[in-house]
Parts: sequence; structure tokens; C-alpha cells
Amino acid sequence: MRTENNTMLTNVHETKCSIGEEEIDKLMDSSVQESLQQIIAKEGYESYEISIKKLSTDGGNYLGDLYEVDVKGTTVKGLKEINLFVKQAIKMNPTESVVNVNSIYQNELFVYNELSKVYSNLQDEAIIPSGERFKVVNSYNESNEDAIILENLSKKGFEVRNRMDVGSESAEAILIDYQLIFWGSPVFDLLYFFYMCTDRAFRKKHMTYLKNIYHGTLRNYLNFFKMDVDKIYPKKLFLEDFENHLEVGLLVAFYGLPFCFTREDAVPDFKDNVTDMKIKLHDSFFERFEGIVDDYLEWGII
Repeated sequence: MRTENNTMLTNVHETKCSIGEEEIDKLMDSSVQESLQQIIAKEGYESYEISIKKLSTDGGNYLGDLYEVDVKGTTVKGLKEINLFVKQAIKMNPTESVVNVNSIYQNELFVYNELSKVYSNLQDEAIIPSGERFKVVNSYNESNEDAIILENLSKKGFEVRNRMDVGSESAEAILIDYQLIFWGSPVFDLLYFFYMCTDRAFRKKHMTYLKNIYHGTLRNYLNFFKMDVDKIYPKKLFLEDFENHLEVGLLVAFYGLPFCFTREDAVPDFKDNVTDMKIKLHDSFFERFEGIVDDYLEWGII
């Protein structure tokens, strides 16, 4: 099915993953459709076909509806295909919500539209090798508070692992979610990782090693900018900050861990009134949280 640049979005009916035009209007806000139309026009398509697939995250995402959008067509230079990943904000009643979705998407817009460009320019100026650079997925300026539009990395071999999978091999990873980004101590990143993503056995075995890796990586990265980490953020201060902010890990786990361990067949809908929200937890949650409590009892914090 072919369509001209100035028409509303339509889809190809060739695969079972495609969504009908009426369904697109129901699922995608008009502002998101307009953003996609602007991207298509900017890419120079004279005619095109578009296929849209809604993704299921099985509890891996709560604050957005996710889509893969593939556009194939012709430009003055010949055949062309672009692959997009769209994260559309869910609509919530602000008086009933425990989170401000608009603020969260503003955070992510800031990262992709402004901060990532600053990082890229700084790394270019420092001539940082490709393998050592902080990488940010390509984004589109047509992103807005209603939707974040990115390059679809799954077409390059990346995948989103199930949150319950246990990996056994190292793999290249690229961050794509920046909704909770804020100005603060770097030890918050470590505490978030340790208490949202690991169990007590892992922390017992690897926490000291990973803290050393973290600070060592910071040292190596700052060297590219001819900056001495011992003058900016010496390891002694880093370790003191970690010890002084340990309670952050407990608070993060207390509020966030239940959502990480929600059963896939009972994922809460954040569009509902939060007073009616019910969460069913994996059995493994209780062992994980017990391990966290044991850590903080051992340290004398609780």
C-alpha cells in the first residue's frame, strides 16, 4: 500500500504484525502520528509503506506503550528503509498518579535532545576511541512529551532481555531509558544497581570488586580529558560517599523492587487509579528482599 507524504499514517497489511488504520488512531496519539509523518517527510520519501507493531514488555515497562515502526519506500536516491522504536507516554490522571509522567518524559527529552549532543561533542573534542565512548542511541528531534522516538536497535542485533533471565556471558549494552535521571552523586547509580538488580550472594562476592571497577573506569575516562580523578573525586571520597548513602539502596528497593518482581500475568496498569492497583509478586521477591534487609541489619542501619 502506497501513500503520499501529506496523508495521515496508513499501514501495510502484508504481515500479521501490522495494525489497521483505525487501530492506529486508537493506539497512537495524533501528535505522535504527526511526529512520525514529519520524520517520513524529512527522510525524503516520495512514496512509502509503513508497518507498526505494538510490543509487549511483560512487566518490563510501566509508563509507556512501545511500538516498532518500519518505513520502506522510495526517495529521489532510490529505495530506503528506516526502523524506529516509539515509546508513547501513557495517559494518567495526575491527581491519582504516584508519578508525574510528563516530568519523566521531559527528563528523557532533555537527555536525547540536549545532553547527548553535549556528551558527543565533548568526546569528539577529546578524540575518545569508539570502544571507550559513552554511547547513546540515535534519537529523532521530533520526539516530544507524548513520545520518545529512537532508532530501533533490534535491527542491529540488540535485544531487551527478560528481567528474570540469568545471563552467563558478557555482552555489549546500550542504555535507552533515562526517565529517572537526576543530578546527584555517582554512588546513587551503584546503589540503584546493587539493590534493584542483584541478590545478597552476588553483592557478597562482587560488591567490592565492582566499586573498584567503577572508580577505575572513571579514572580512565577522565584521563582522555587530561583530568586527574585523584584531584576531582579521589577514591577515598568515593568510598566514603558510598558508605554515607547506603540508606538510598534500601529506599530504592523498598519502593521499586515490587514492580521489578511483578508477575507477568498480573502487571499493574498505571492508567488505573493507584488506590485500586494490585500487585502480584514472584515468589523470588521475598528471598531477594530478605537479603536486602539482612545487609542493612548487618551494617547496623536498621
